[in-house]
Amino acid sequence: MIGIEGILLASVIGSAIALLLTKSVKITGLVFGCHNILYGFLKYSKEGNLADIALYVLVGAVIVACYFYISKATKDEEERPILDRMLSTSLCLVVVAIVYAFGVLPNVTALFAIGIITLFLSADLVKIPVGIGFIKNALHLLAVDAGKIPGGEGSGYVVGISAIILYLVASYVIIGVYKEYESRKVSDLMKVRW
Repeated sequence: MIGIEGILLASVIGSAIALLLTKSVKITGLVFGCHNILYGFLKYSKEGNLADIALYVLVGAVIVACYFYISKATKDEEERPILDRMLSTSLCLVVVAIVYAFGVLPNVTALFAIGIITLFLSADLVKIPVGIGFIKNALHLLAVDAGKIPGGEGSGYVVGISAIILYLVASYVIIGVYKEYESRKVSDLMKVRW
């Protein structure tokens, strides 16, 4: 029988795969915000700390606000991915299926693989923080599953606050690049002089 943890894991991984299909910045923000809220419930189911839910609801709200602001300040349509959306999603599903068939920690490995695929196959700056967020969630889930969270109770708060800072800084960079180059292509980031 599948428990609440299995349902939450399926929802977290399903929302990660759905993000590869979106073309709208607003939809990306909504789905990724919901992904982080589901991740908070998943952490709560594993650790029993009610503050995890509140923290990841806050992270999800910050993500939605940042992505709505990005869509308002730039454009709502995302840049074309390096590979076609259906091909990227198919590749992601194949990797997740292989990971679940042969993986040692399939949930962690699947999230990590989705993050890597998102990072390398997206041509839009909007998807870069999403890929980093998946990798961060996978590594934190690995630490939770292993029971070796450095710093004890407070480390979850550090991860949540660092995620909020990541999305705020990423929003600032994405909007800055768009104002300078009128696009959000990853290749335009290389032209920026810091």
